[in-house]
Amino acid sequence: MARSAYLNLILLSLIWGASFFFIKLLLGPFHPWTVVMLRSGFGILIIFVIMLVKGEFRNVKRLPWIPLIVVGCLNNAIPWGLIALSETRLPSSMASVLNATTPLWTMLVGLLVFKGKSSRNQWIGMGIGFIGLLILLDLNPISIISVDLFGFFGMMGATLCYGISSHLAKKYLAHLSSFQVSFFTLLSCMLVAGFVALTT
Repeated sequence: MARSAYLNLILLSLIWGASFFFIKLLLGPFHPWTVVMLRSGFGILIIFVIMLVKGEFRNVKRLPWIPLIVVGCLNNAIPWGLIALSETRLPSSMASVLNATTPLWTMLVGLLVFKGKSSRNQWIGMGIGFIGLLILLDLNPISIISVDLFGFFGMMGATLCYGISSHLAKKYLAHLSSFQVSFFTLLSCMLVAGFVALTT
């Protein structure tokens, strides 16, 4: 793998991990679903400008709207809502570590539901990753008893949603550009989160 790829991976990890810290900060003044709405809304603004410049709003009517809405709910609205709700019960550090179970769920969902195949190296990598998660979580009898079950299973539900949505996107949205997928899934996320925020 090229050196630039490692740098991009590190940068992505920092951005992804830091989001849990900022979500925790926003949960003070805002309701969890309002945080989700704001998060998706600001993302849409940035992608909207990029798509205007690149001219990617052409042929919008031909887009597969149902898969976009489903992926938007499973990849954004539901997991982001669960993460925000979980962070009202869990430290942001624990939430970010639990979020790292996403590759495990993605692999299991691929094998059990989408009839995917996996190599020995993938299983070894998942095993190492799982052991790393146990170490980072510092699991022991005291920590297991004290962990908030709502927060824990909320995070597990979020990562499971990520695993399912990644396979659905690969199957139904692979022919679209990453900007189109991001914009319209974030749009559906913002509408769902906004509706829940206003009604609750």
